[in-house]
Amino acid sequence: MTSYQFDADTAVEEIGPHRFAGELHARWTIMGVPNGGYAMALPLSVCRTLSSHPDPVTTTAHFLSPTTPGPVEVSADILKAGRTTTTIASSLIQDGRVKLHMLTTLGNLDARQGPSHSYLAPPALRGPFETRRSMLVQEFPTNFDLQIPQSVAGGAFGNPSGDPEIGGTIAFADGRPPDLVSLPVMADGFPPVAFNLGHASWTPTLELTIHFWNHPVPGPVTVWLHSAVVQQGFHDESADLWDAAGNLVARSRQLALIL
Repeated sequence: MTSYQFDADTAVEEIGPHRFAGELHARWTIMGVPNGGYAMALPLSVCRTLSSHPDPVTTTAHFLSPTTPGPVEVSADILKAGRTTTTIASSLIQDGRVKLHMLTTLGNLDARQGPSHSYLAPPALRGPFETRRSMLVQEFPTNFDLQIPQSVAGGAFGNPSGDPEIGGTIAFADGRPPDLVSLPVMADGFPPVAFNLGHASWTPTLELTIHFWNHPVPGPVTVWLHSAVVQQGFHDESADLWDAAGNLVARSRQLALIL
């Protein structure tokens, strides 16, 4: 029995060849819908189980329709099992329908070789900080300790900044250290940038891609999100994630709607 809530709520059980059963829990919901990054953790865990390579390198999720709290099934198909990477297609199925489809490539982050360059640095976060996520009806924030600079938090509370960015630090409330499987929920764990542009409405994700760069060290993860395009009800949102030691651990890009 795991001592951390995220691990318990993303656990899966094998029920057949490349088929696993799990459950989406209401404590991760926003407006009654389980958070997309949380939902991604179940098939991502399945991919790690099936792969001889331990670490996701990239994953792309297409959200076909909203999930609800309750039982789900994950099916997976190994498309390639190579020397350095494994690529797996997986689907999260609920009530007989595919709700989420993912394509994941796994490798070994500790076995990489070659040149390294970094042109990014974590943002300098300045208080005072807001610890609430937004005014939406949601259970999701109770799982985290959030700190969002008040200078960018206004859109979540009806006072949009007008700037296409938001961010802060995020850590599990029960002390669970961050890892690669939890980075999607952290990347998707802040109020949408669209709120700061005056669009405080439901913003369902259509597609979310995450590139994993390093294993995070224990401690809060710093996430900074920005949007570059809002076009006729569609918008993009990019995020950079750094661990507590200042290492870049992931980058994400998503396409979402403004309803």
